[in-house]
Amino acid sequence: MVVRRLDRGDGGGYSAADDPTARARFVSALADFSEMIAAADSIHTVASDERVRMRGLRTWVLVGGSAAAFAMTLAAALAIVRGTRRTAEEIVDPIEEMAAVARLDTVGGRGTRARTDDGPAEVRALAQAFNTLLDTRDDYEAGREEQLSRLEELDRQKDAFVSTVSHELRTPLASIVGYTEMLCDGDRGELTSAQHRLVGVVQRNADRLRGLIEDLLILSRIEAQNLDIAHERLDLDEVVGNVTESLQPAADRAGLALVEQVEPAEVIGDALLLERAVTNLVSNAIKFTLGGGSVTVGLTVDEHVATITVADTGSGIPEAEQEHLGTRFFRSSTSQHRSIPGTGLGVNIVQAIADAHGGGLDFDSVEGEGTTFRLTVPLWSAGAASPTT
Repeated sequence: MVVRRLDRGDGGGYSAADDPTARARFVSALADFSEMIAAADSIHTVASDERVRMRGLRTWVLVGGSAAAFAMTLAAALAIVRGTRRTAEEIVDPIEEMAAVARLDTVGGRGTRARTDDGPAEVRALAQAFNTLLDTRDDYEAGREEQLSRLEELDRQKDAFVSTVSHELRTPLASIVGYTEMLCDGDRGELTSAQHRLVGVVQRNADRLRGLIEDLLILSRIEAQNLDIAHERLDLDEVVGNVTESLQPAADRAGLALVEQVEPAEVIGDALLLERAVTNLVSNAIKFTLGGGSVTVGLTVDEHVATITVADTGSGIPEAEQEHLGTRFFRSSTSQHRSIPGTGLGVNIVQAIADAHGGGLDFDSVEGEGTTFRLTVPLWSAGAASPTT
């Protein structure tokens, strides 16, 4: 905080010191100018008592950054009040002009500058400092806009690259998955137990890679604001059943009980996207739950919505980190300490899918006890409006 006391002093002041009207004009102009220069430099100015005491110009309190600009403002004002004997017009008029320029600048009138050839030397120096401040601010903002445009272009290129690579990976991955399924089914002869185990490793990692590719493709659609969904009448309980069936082997390998408790529920939506959302929630629950624990997948129905619940008895999420859950690429400290694989995209994608269906996603978690996610989807009803895309 910078504090300055401005007094007339025993040596007198400017020639209008005893003219209340001129003095009020000076105080008002200087106050407006200081306030506007603060706004132009993103500084907040506050005043003590009456902002500026009209009686004798006693106290001036300025709080904020850009100390150099304000120090020059105050020094010039001090020199004017204490050391000059100019007429009121020579002092007040240029300061009023600077205040007008500052007001115009704050409402978008960029490019206007104060005159630097009018008034005493101290006032001209103040005007020059004010213009320099505005020039510096404009140069900074121009550079920032250029940098922002460059970053946006890089981000666009990144999204295009991720989308292209993800699409290109789907074809060879489909071949890998297809051939491993053929081997497991015995279409090319019976496999030994050791061969079954090796093919199973390939199949599991291919499934992980397929899930990652699907997440990246959905992410690219979200980034492009192009997450269009199919508006189909579907049985949500079948979607949930497909997910639990496909993830049962993963739960068995982890030594977990995967429990399904569902009610029939008809909704309007995209079966593939909803299946992706439930898969992300259930697979996360399995990854974060130690052997001997359980993951319960429920589906309940009330008057207007179906609610998918995924509850685990896993490690839970530290309370300090819960506000970041759903942030893209966020991974909890637990996942990092235990080296749990993942990209940090799963919950973010589930939230986007829920929003696209006109539903929602919430959770509660206790560290060391487990986490419960709730995904809601509006029920189908005759004449119901399509979800917002």
